[in-house]
Formats: sequence, structure tokens, C-alpha cells
Amino acid sequence: MKDTRNIILLAGLRLFLQKGYKEVTLQDILEASGQAKGTFYYYFKNKWALFEECAKYIIVNFMTVNFGKLPNSSVKDFIDGLLAAESRAYKRMASLGENFKIQILVGQASVRIPEIALLVKEQEKKQLSAWEKILEAGRTSGEIRISIDNAELASLFITIQEGISAKQLKSVANINTIEQLTVSWHNLYEIIRK
Repeated sequence: MKDTRNIILLAGLRLFLQKGYKEVTLQDILEASGQAKGTFYYYFKNKWALFEECAKYIIVNFMTVNFGKLPNSSVKDFIDGLLAAESRAYKRMASLGENFKIQILVGQASVRIPEIALLVKEQEKKQLSAWEKILEAGRTSGEIRISIDNAELASLFITIQEGISAKQLKSVANINTIEQLTVSWHNLYEIIRK
């Protein structure tokens, strides 16, 4: 039975990612999942309940990084480890299909669903903290020499990522995003270590 729920969940997720919440109908979900209306309602109260589960699924499976598992021997190693984690997430996202915009789904969900907004905010805090911690370690070891404080440097790295991700709103999630992020982060790293 759990497989049937996952079939509906993934079908709904693909549709929400492609069209957004308003454009997806229950009939679209039924056709995409190959399930009957009664089966849908057995697992989900309504389309909104499915949308909430899809948003949680995206955040937990594709947007959550375990910063504690990233390399912390140097800022460079941290950057490369984070890039590798992001690359793996993008490859997993590609398995969902093409022509989708993850930021729109998460944006719609975080505005309307307090639990999703909290998950996003928690991940953002963890991200900022991890950057500040590794930058402090880099400063202590002499790897980072620039006088800009750690919070501001962390914000620069995060803003670069957000800016590149925002460009994705105009295209599909693909590995090119990681390539752009790699170049930008490595360039910023070279500036801050001089």
C-alpha cells in the first residue's frame, strides 16, 4: 500500500513542479498516477494535503544538507564537499523529470504552510552557521586572510548560491547550475584567501 501512496505522491510532485499548485487538477493527478479517485482519497484528504506532502518531500530529499558530514579540514574542502552534495541533489532531482521549477513549489509552500516555512528557515540557519564556522576555522588557520567578518562572508557565499538558483526559475534544474556555482564559489574563495 505504501507503494501506491508513493506513486500518487511522485505523480503529484512532478505535476506541481511543472505547473504549480493552481494549474494541477485532481484529474491530472489521477491520470498521471494511474489511480482511481477513491484510492487518492484513501491516502490524501485533498489536493492541498498532497501538495503539503510534496513540499516536505522536496525539502527533506533534495534541499536538506547535513552540514555536519561535510569536510571541515579547510574552507576549500568544505566548498568542494558542499558542491558535491548539491550535485548529488541535482542529479536526484533530474530523476523527477524535466521542465520543473523547484523554487516555485517551495516558495508557494513556504508562504502558505507554516511547517514548510519552518523547515526552510531551519535549513537556512544551519547553512549560515556551517559557513560561519568553517570560515572562522579558515581564518584561524590562516587560510582566510580578508578582513570582512565571517557573517558577511557567509552571506556572500549563500547569496551567490541563491542568485544562481534564482536563474533556475527561467530554466530547468540541471548540472549546469552546479558548474556555475563551482566557478563562482571558487572565484570568491580565491579572493578571500589573499
